[in-house]
Amino acid sequence: MNGGRWIKTSLFLTLIMLCSAEALAVKADSRYVIDEVEIEGNEAFSDSRLYKVMLSRPSSIFHKYYYYRSILTEDIRQLTNFYQSNGYLEATFDPPTVKTDSSNMKVTITLKVREGNLTRIEGITMFGNEIIPDDSLLARIKIKVGDPLVRRKNDNANVSILRMYADRGYLDATVEPDVRVDSVAHLALIDFNIHEAKQYTIGEIRFEGNEITRHNVVRRELRFKSGQTVVYSKLLQTQRNLYLTGLFQSVFVRPVVPQSQDSTLKDVVVEVRENLPKEFSVAAGYGSLERLRGKLELFNTNLAGTARKIGMTGRLSLIHRAVEGQFTDPYTFGTPWRTDFSVSTLYKKEPGYEIYTTGGRLTVGHVFLKKSRITFTYRHETSLLRNVRVAQIPEELDTRIRSFRQSVLLDTRDNLFNPKRGSFLEWSNELAGAFLEGTNTFVRTGVTGRYYLPWGTKTVFATGMQAGWMNSTGGGLTAIPLNERYYAGGPNNLRGFDYQKVGPLDPNRNPIGGRVLLVANLIEARRTIYKWFGAALFFDMGNVWASTSDFDPVDLRYSPGVGLRVDSPIGLARVDLGLNVDPLPGEDSYKVYFSIGQAF
Repeated sequence: MNGGRWIKTSLFLTLIMLCSAEALAVKADSRYVIDEVEIEGNEAFSDSRLYKVMLSRPSSIFHKYYYYRSILTEDIRQLTNFYQSNGYLEATFDPPTVKTDSSNMKVTITLKVREGNLTRIEGITMFGNEIIPDDSLLARIKIKVGDPLVRRKNDNANVSILRMYADRGYLDATVEPDVRVDSVAHLALIDFNIHEAKQYTIGEIRFEGNEITRHNVVRRELRFKSGQTVVYSKLLQTQRNLYLTGLFQSVFVRPVVPQSQDSTLKDVVVEVRENLPKEFSVAAGYGSLERLRGKLELFNTNLAGTARKIGMTGRLSLIHRAVEGQFTDPYTFGTPWRTDFSVSTLYKKEPGYEIYTTGGRLTVGHVFLKKSRITFTYRHETSLLRNVRVAQIPEELDTRIRSFRQSVLLDTRDNLFNPKRGSFLEWSNELAGAFLEGTNTFVRTGVTGRYYLPWGTKTVFATGMQAGWMNSTGGGLTAIPLNERYYAGGPNNLRGFDYQKVGPLDPNRNPIGGRVLLVANLIEARRTIYKWFGAALFFDMGNVWASTSDFDPVDLRYSPGVGLRVDSPIGLARVDLGLNVDPLPGEDSYKVYFSIGQAF
């Protein structure tokens, strides 16, 4: 009995010692920083591409990677799988070499890969398809004879085939790929065995979860009807449309077994989870122009369950004060036209004057071609300009603007506040006065364009342009109010210059503004350095001219610069240093701006 206990005790202590030894080994590994990872024999993929597959990476200034034997073993397995998934079916790795520098607590890892030959696709065949012809399926799958045998592309081809059938109502269709490899010739044959199953029609449409939102508000976003063939892409489009209304936290649109038990039908359940309709928010920030600033918002975003929005916004800073009431109807009089109505009162201190404005705007717009929109806006504003410091302008001036504006825009940006890809293009025309009355008559035409191109996962190239022209029937520039003219310079366009100080100035260096504007944020390279932190290089150019006769595309001001970015969960903050490459008398050679959000 005592002998048995002694054996059990010995085994227990031995187990503890082994576990402790393994723990100490892991701990010992963890003290060594990975200095270098050398990869030999790789021709198909660069070192940097292979590093992305691994956890055992070379350390950098911003991040240290520690050596663990078990993790390195898993990395080699993942690298082998990566090669084989990309058509290198014979790829193998030799046992790694790990050189230890005990004095500096560093290791150098050397990996040697034997890539082998690349296997390519010799033939693609479809079997079992009667509804969709071979040509249509082959055009959709995006793989062809001669391509490398890449597992991810083969999987995507399966999904593409299933989507084609789902968009024709064949929700139960299946695809079984059969890949046959000739390891001697390094060629592969792919057979897609398709079982089409039956076609379904939409039966009953049921709504769940909308306790506040009315059924008709949800129903008007549907892209399908009862009795139609199930088109899966329309179910997804409906799901997206409902989510973009902003009324719901989550949206699920799915076909289910019908309550009627009819085997040819599928009921569709539209399940939503609603957002709270009442919103109250307070925000504070800092900018180079406004200094300390704050904003308060109070909204009901789903008034009586109709998706109408009503609320109030207040803004306060050292140079700006405003209160605005807003009302939005996304579906005016039962039509897909959106109406926005706002009334506001504001005060703003500009470089050459102070302005008090009261009035309102009525905008009616319609979305077409998914990413495009046309809007019509009527503006009814009365402004009082005081403490006017611009030469030859009365110290106090009243203006009443009654204008009509038309705008057409195309917006494919992936994010409105910090886009990584896509474009924005707007063309607008405005008529003030004339038959609309008011104190001033002028016309204005403007074009704004922006484009964003990702380069890898950490870099975005952005470019933007704004051009505008305006004219008046009575007196040229002097007939256009100071607050309606074009200005340039500041944190969002020419960042090497004082705010609004590019273009015509009076003898006291107060901005006069102009009738012609051309500003180009020619190029801005935005690069993520580490997590939230990033940097930017930019080059701005442009100018403002008093009249069309003064316009000269060669007469431009230039401003290269650098910036830092902090892209936090609560928003993007930036600081930009813009250079004035050819400063005029009275101008600084550089400016520094702190702002919220990207410049464009």
